[in-house]
Amino acid sequence: MTADGDACAMFMVVSNARSGSTWLETSLGRLSDVTADYEFAWQPSFAPKAVHILMEGAEFTCVGALARIAAENPSVPVVGSKFVVDAFRLYDHSNENYLLERFSPDISIIHLTRDYFDSLLSAEARGFVHLLATGGEGPSEGGRIGAVLEVESPIGAAPKFVDKPVSELVGKLLILFLNDLLCMKIAHNARRSTHVDYAHINESFPDLARFVGSTAPGDAVNAVVTGPLTGKLETLEPSLLPSWEALKKVADHLDSAKRGLMEGRLSVKEVCALPTAEVYVAGLAEAVAGATGREDSLGRILARVVKTSAAPRLSTRLFRRKFRRSMARRANALRRAFGAEPLPLP
Repeated sequence: MTADGDACAMFMVVSNARSGSTWLETSLGRLSDVTADYEFAWQPSFAPKAVHILMEGAEFTCVGALARIAAENPSVPVVGSKFVVDAFRLYDHSNENYLLERFSPDISIIHLTRDYFDSLLSAEARGFVHLLATGGEGPSEGGRIGAVLEVESPIGAAPKFVDKPVSELVGKLLILFLNDLLCMKIAHNARRSTHVDYAHINESFPDLARFVGSTAPGDAVNAVVTGPLTGKLETLEPSLLPSWEALKKVADHLDSAKRGLMEGRLSVKEVCALPTAEVYVAGLAEAVAGATGREDSLGRILARVVKTSAAPRLSTRLFRRKFRRSMARRANALRRAFGAEPLPLP
């Protein structure tokens, strides 16, 4: 609610980690008629900081949380924040309705994406750090996004070689893809939504400013683009990841499926069954085998990720049983199509 009693226009940026969400949120928040702050978190695997708003409890709603952010600056007619899906855990998607119900259809959604290989490389080789742009305007008083950036600015931090099993990194690529499916559902449920890719975020910024409801003049919008609060970090060498060329092939298959979903050429049911996190993407199994050096099923790879994740209700044993039964049903469907007797389900 503004000081005049009018309802604020509300927006949320939804994305994977290391996709440019901090740049976009802080840039939108620097427009004179927009307040943008904090980061919403659902079932985080990390220790929350001052910047995080936890999405928990039956009474929690994004509208209510955004209204509280708006109350910190009641003269501004547009309020927004961001929801970043945890990149290091596999969610129990059977519980996703709780999350989807927290988002009101009246909140405008910006779905921000990035190539999965680049996101993985950034997260693993550099970590979750940001760079305050030289000469960038500092955050307003109480701006916790800016405060976190100052703490996490990577002064003296050097990229490192990632010494992890390739199968673990393949599992994290799959998680990034499943996270985007969740973001797509959030966007689909909104009355107004748009998509932007990390590679086009600068050139798309004027349109995004208008999308969220800003009426700032063009020169003010351009000034934000040319003098952002956060700067882009140096490009990382792909060789910082082990077997990076093979990982890139896995990521490319997942990126292709993501584009097919966003363009309407594919449906979610064609590429994934979220309750058991099965992924059906043409050529993906072969690319995974090429990366890991063995015929390792996607279900087994994700089951190992489940073992180390904080998913509350999806145990490794349950995951494997569901995956085996689902695969058996698919096999039986093929057997029936060719006139063979179905096999007993495991």
